[in-house]
Amino acid sequence: MSKPTAPLVGLIIFLLAFCAPLVSAQPLASDILREMDNTQPLNYSLESIDDQDIGNDLDAVGRLHEMNGNYGLAIDNYLKFALAVEARQGNYSPILIESMIGLTRSYQALGDYAKATEYGARAQHLTHREEGVYSLRQIEIIDLMTDASLAQGNAEQADKTQKFSLFIAQHHFGDDSLDAIPALNKLGQWYVDSGQFTRADKLLNVQAEIVTNVAGPLDPHHLPIIIERAKLKRLRRICCSHIVMQTALAVLQHNANLPADVRIATYLALGDSFTDQGKTITAADYYRQAWQLMDESEQTALSEPKSIAMSRALISRRGKDPRLFMPEKDRFGNTNFSPISAQEQLILETLPPQSFTLPLADNLYTMALRDKGQYSHYEKTEKVYRVVGHPYRFVHRQIINILPFSFQNDSGLSQLVVDLSFTVGSRGDLYDIEILTPQIPSKMRNLLRETLRRSVYRPAIRNGEPVETKDVRIKQTFKT
Repeated sequence: MSKPTAPLVGLIIFLLAFCAPLVSAQPLASDILREMDNTQPLNYSLESIDDQDIGNDLDAVGRLHEMNGNYGLAIDNYLKFALAVEARQGNYSPILIESMIGLTRSYQALGDYAKATEYGARAQHLTHREEGVYSLRQIEIIDLMTDASLAQGNAEQADKTQKFSLFIAQHHFGDDSLDAIPALNKLGQWYVDSGQFTRADKLLNVQAEIVTNVAGPLDPHHLPIIIERAKLKRLRRICCSHIVMQTALAVLQHNANLPADVRIATYLALGDSFTDQGKTITAADYYRQAWQLMDESEQTALSEPKSIAMSRALISRRGKDPRLFMPEKDRFGNTNFSPISAQEQLILETLPPQSFTLPLADNLYTMALRDKGQYSHYEKTEKVYRVVGHPYRFVHRQIINILPFSFQNDSGLSQLVVDLSFTVGSRGDLYDIEILTPQIPSKMRNLLRETLRRSVYRPAIRNGEPVETKDVRIKQTFKT
């Protein structure tokens, strides 16, 4: 017999590392019976039906309760359904997959993330057995387990599950298929949400290469990649997103029949990038082109200012960046002091907030993973750190440094809600900033004022022209 090739060995190791937790501690009939002892009895009975439809009524009732938000009743029915199936067809019947996913969703909705993970693992294991390792049916399960991992503070496990999601899609469709683009997008969004901007950018390079090889350098599939790359440059504090966006113009010119919504999104992204760079005359021209393509309802929506995704460093707000050093021991036990880079200062626990991020994400993730290659001093000691705040996000331990003792805990932070008012000028700059909430700690007031001053918004567009908007209001929270 020939020896396995290196790629095959790598695949086996990857699958064993990821799937091992999935096949251990899975709830079987005995576990289900124990759980059912704690549930309320229901009036539903299992009818005598053939093996193809075992427990179908209970499963359907479970789904109905879940849809209506009655998660406890949904769990009761899913468990009874699973027990009936196991009694007739065994613990590994493929009929159990949907009920296991239903249990995962329902426990997740009730905040029992340990149970959600347990049943998600079983659902995925059953899917492996029935449909193979690369079954796309796993994607929903993986997303649920990602959320459960985050809720339990395990960002590294969430990261692994999202990478496995891409692994499945690439092997299902092929590495160089356009059909794999959505999965690349999905992992890329996870990287953005978890602060791994460098990794997200690398995935965009992979997507661009696939589109170029399959459809050419001017194919419309490049447009969302270009828009996302420009946003990532702003999030990474790298100049110059407007230059990246200009590459979209050739794609627009080459594809005259693109839908209006695609052109609108591209022109708005162009305007945002030029606004961020202070090139407001050019930005106004692109906003005008977008406005002209819109229907009346879209134009109305554009009449309100909108924040632009970005990140800004605050360490130079008092002049020259401080030069800091960190002690390190060499292999002989001698202590040396090496300079801490500006990037590393952004998360250093002894400093006040050194940066803010405005990711425009709906999620309220409170964990970030260290971005690749940026924090050398933390590589051996820390992969995950806490973040806090919405819509503006800060490093948790740096926010703590500027707050009175009563706020330096999760409960205190969660109660800290700040109403802000400001004017967005026609150039996208913010001024007339007011803190409307009384009794906010003075250092927090100063931080939020500085944060807003450094922010850039897409100005309101009325009759195709950028205009000033007074008394724009947002609510900054610090839920942990």
